[in-house]
Amino acid sequence: MFSIANSSVRVSVDDQGRLVELVNLQTGWNYASSSPLVRLIFQRGDCLECFAQAKTACDVSVSGDTITIVHDGFDTIDAQAQITISIVDDEARMAISLDNRDEGTIIRECFFPMLSPLS
Repeated sequence: MFSIANSSVRVSVDDQGRLVELVNLQTGWNYASSSPLVRLIFQRGDCLECFAQAKTACDVSVSGDTITIVHDGFDTIDAQAQITISIVDDEARMAISLDNRDEGTIIRECFFPMLSPLS
């Protein structure tokens, strides 16, 4: 497990890059769903809404107050995603960079971050 935290928030991801904890430490509420952080919708040929999820193999590292996740592939598209998660004040900030290496394929949508349903 890879974690960063301060007095307001704790963020943890597992070795497969799944968000395990996104906890508001004041309320104890965990917004994480233990599912992959990113899902893509892409166009290839006549298929306008093809889905892709990151492969489970990834590189995860922590440096200071930042977690970096690099997915070097998706299940149905040749693309790379680099995700950074950092804590600034009382916020968890997430960023993603995508590299589409699949010629003739257009990434139409990127669902990020994928969190648990709020009720």
